[in-house]
Amino acid sequence: MVARFKDGRPVVFLIGTDRALWHVWTDAQGPEGFKATDTFGGGDAASIAVTRGRDGRLAFFHANKKGEVWVIRETAPSAGWGDFTKVFDGGQEIAAATQPDGRIAVFSATEGKARIHVEETPGGPWAPALDVSLPGGKVVRGDSANLVTDSDGRLLAVWVDQGVIAVARQDTVNGSAFTTSKIEGTENVVLQPTAVAGPGRGISLAYAAADGGATYVRLT
Repeated sequence: MVARFKDGRPVVFLIGTDRALWHVWTDAQGPEGFKATDTFGGGDAASIAVTRGRDGRLAFFHANKKGEVWVIRETAPSAGWGDFTKVFDGGQEIAAATQPDGRIAVFSATEGKARIHVEETPGGPWAPALDVSLPGGKVVRGDSANLVTDSDGRLLAVWVDQGVIAVARQDTVNGSAFTTSKIEGTENVVLQPTAVAGPGRGISLAYAAADGGATYVRLT
């Protein structure tokens, strides 16, 4: 998973074969000068997510095998790292994004629920989770989670529920209400969807179906 420090330098976050959390970064803004990988520790990581807050600091999240979601933030933009703090329980696959008002949102998909967790204030405590599960659906553990910000500033969560792509779109920018639906014609998804915002209004999705075909969908 690739992100950039506020000063433009790239940094790569990954889960190692030892299930620990690792990252590698560079002193330059291009591929030159990558340092050796460094570990955050751990050993039971299940999924990771990263976003940059309004203050310019990166926030790196991970869910472990017990379903605990933790975050570690930079102490200052493009600087060192602070300590891990626990965000919530009940996360398996996670994704993160930052709203226009600066509050970070984390989407979690588990066996039974799809939830969105949002900070009450930028860098502050977390509000109660918002359940955005597909009515009558059952999120399958291991399905990939996506969370992106559309060009109009609204959040869009994407996941797979029993082989069908489900989406939850924020009703208003920075709002607490979401509308959830499934994308018709996306049955039997086997390769988890990848969601990309822009250019322009809308979200692009790419996924693979059981018949082996690759499919591109544009959500407006």
